[in-house]
Amino acid sequence: MKKITIFALGQKGLATVKAGVQHRNQSLIRDVVIGEDRNLVNDCSREMRDLCVEAGLSYRFRGSVNSRDEYELSQPAQPGLAIASGWRWMIKTRFEPLVVIHDSLLPRYRGFNPLVTALLNRDEVVGATALIASSEYDRGDIIASKAVGVRYPARIGDVIESISAVIEELTLEIFEKIRGNSVLIGTPQDESRATYSIWRDRDDYFIDWRKSAEDIAHFVDCVSYPYAGAATYAGDRLVRVMKASPVADVVIENRDPGKVIFADRERPIVICGSGLVRLDQVVDETGANALPLDRFRIRFKSST
Repeated sequence: MKKITIFALGQKGLATVKAGVQHRNQSLIRDVVIGEDRNLVNDCSREMRDLCVEAGLSYRFRGSVNSRDEYELSQPAQPGLAIASGWRWMIKTRFEPLVVIHDSLLPRYRGFNPLVTALLNRDEVVGATALIASSEYDRGDIIASKAVGVRYPARIGDVIESISAVIEELTLEIFEKIRGNSVLIGTPQDESRATYSIWRDRDDYFIDWRKSAEDIAHFVDCVSYPYAGAATYAGDRLVRVMKASPVADVVIENRDPGKVIFADRERPIVICGSGLVRLDQVVDETGANALPLDRFRIRFKSST
């Protein structure tokens, strides 16, 4: 029976490790490679390490083998197979096969941050897909996929919880196939239905105050915990909006998006392109509470 190397990052990676540790599949696992991501408030790397220690599994953190982005074993003649869950770096070693667990219902949303993209698009159904890795990302044959419904308003952290449960189920199915010595066979993707989700960087976190209050509150939900939160400058100070709510609009003679117009129990109410939004939770770059603001007349903006 081939041994499995798990490449795991974030809560989705943690779900795959749990499928191995909490369901008595330790005998199938060779080792676990743990990724770390400073863009996440909690990248779950400590939880994965603790699970491995408790189960007596061999583990290592990405970068502990060499200084490159690739992971290389000691190049055994038959390295076995691997499962990559939440992983976003190159895996250079040849595995037979390498199974990728991607957090979208492929072939839609190939690429980066598919779950955030799906929520920004207000998709009513999201999911995860287990596929066999190919030379082009997320284009391999599909082994299995599972869907879960979303009701809005929805915060990204809650949806990740749902997706993680789906990923754990998919991983367990893979373990069962391996335990039964079944060949992992996938179905080719329908290229006519393929779409791509693009990587996101620091600039993509900034609020566009010219949008509607509903869109801004939705955007805040989509990039809240475990992500760093929706960014904006309060005057010259960079802050993160973690929770926001649309409130009833008023007639404004000289509408100027980004300016504070009212305060509700020290929570600023800000003019949007259309509507008003109340900032219910605002933190600074250290994660400390940034409310109340030090003055009333503040303009929120995307740059200093």
